[in-house]
Amino acid sequence: MRHKMANIKSIVVNGLCTQCGTCIAVCPFDAISLYQHKSRGLLPKVDDNLCTQCGKCVEVCPGQSVDLAQLQQEFFGQTAKDELFGNYIEIFSGYSTVPEIRYNGASGGIVTTILISLLKKGEIDGALVVRMSQKRPLEPEVFIARTEEELISAQQSKYLPVPMNLGLKEIIKDKNGKYAIVGLPCHFHGLRLVEKKNPNLKNKILLRIGLLCGFNPTLSSTKFLLRRAGVKNFEDVKEIKYRDGDWPCGFRAILKDGTDRFLYPIEQFLFSHYVFERHRCAMCLDHTCELADISVGDEWRAKLKKDAGGWSYLIVRTKIGKEIVEKFAKERLLYLEPIDSSVIYGGQYGSLNFKKKGSFAFAKIRRLFNKQVPDYLKNGKVKPKLAHYIGASLIYIMTTFFEIDFFNRLFLHVPTKIFTKYRWLVIRLFRN
Repeated sequence: MRHKMANIKSIVVNGLCTQCGTCIAVCPFDAISLYQHKSRGLLPKVDDNLCTQCGKCVEVCPGQSVDLAQLQQEFFGQTAKDELFGNYIEIFSGYSTVPEIRYNGASGGIVTTILISLLKKGEIDGALVVRMSQKRPLEPEVFIARTEEELISAQQSKYLPVPMNLGLKEIIKDKNGKYAIVGLPCHFHGLRLVEKKNPNLKNKILLRIGLLCGFNPTLSSTKFLLRRAGVKNFEDVKEIKYRDGDWPCGFRAILKDGTDRFLYPIEQFLFSHYVFERHRCAMCLDHTCELADISVGDEWRAKLKKDAGGWSYLIVRTKIGKEIVEKFAKERLLYLEPIDSSVIYGGQYGSLNFKKKGSFAFAKIRRLFNKQVPDYLKNGKVKPKLAHYIGASLIYIMTTFFEIDFFNRLFLHVPTKIFTKYRWLVIRLFRN
């Protein structure tokens, strides 16, 4: 259901903004810009002097309302064939065979290898990606990479809100270009809503690479990790890398004086997603980026954990996705092994069940506090279990308190093992 609102102001105020940046891309009067909220990260704001209240931003905003079933029917010709994973043709586990790309990536280097290969072959003019800003190291920089070097600069995960879709404005303006886009589920919810309104944009995008997303934390998470790494002044930070070093990687902060602060392995900071999760993310139903052409995410099977280069799950959803993946596998740029969806479930069951079931419990808890929730959660058919309510309550309480700077600092020196036990408790509550 699309609401008749003048602009996205109330969506932001009510905590329903996904921070995807779609509204900025479609505003014909450049009335929407970004500002850096001290804890939540980059948020859109409307300039009342420029806004004509045309409502175009609301029409493509996935924050208040997004109908996944309708969009799947629109772009795949059918609703989801699999309740947990959406529509797909085949699933693989694998990695890039290019060592310098694989070992510099977050988990296998598949995404970067595909993008570089498409660019070299002239099949795309650029790729919409993100890197951390050199001028403002705690902010993401969304840009269209047009060279191999620029694509490499965008490697690795970024664990903070990224307004990826603001880059669509440049793609829309380009009359003849072909592009690839990398994004999270919320980005592709907004993207598909724009494509529905603007078929020309759909034709300009050759490939949509979706990233599996369980939890996307606020900016407070980054600040918390920096403090745990011993960084006292954020102005001293030169560069942040969320997934650096051998797989499963670690959080690295490089200071302007050359000091290297490293939290390794990932277990030293992975808990932060469960204490700094954005509430809107906790009400998302899409873990595997169901509207993408291919979806990619960390492979967590025990037998692969000793492989320092990392592996990724690869879910192929569309004909073009299948053609591209098969081509690069035949050219031996990608190493791929067919797997069943149960393999992904075994490594991602907590996030999958939270998205598909726990989100309804989380929404009910928010409504107890008179907070707004997305339309699709108001009359959901899913009946959460008691364990889901307990897990959702823990996340609601922790994320609410940890956005308060006092509590953030109070728990700064709590041992990682305590946070890890909390994380695993939440995961187990969503086992089924």
